[in-house]
Amino acid sequence: MVKYTAEDKLQAVERYLSGTESSYKIAKSMGTDNKAILKLVKNMNTMEL
Repeated sequence: MVKYTAEDKLQAVERYLSGTESSYKIAKSMGTDNKAILKLVKNMNTMEL
């Protein structure tokens, strides 16, 4: 199992929210699945509220 740093996770969320890359593309580049990316995005949005 690959562990990602907080910076890796934040970059993935920023890439997704910028709208230029899909969760599938980001996940593939990180070696995970798109559901993990969507979960990160959801968690980050929840933390900001």
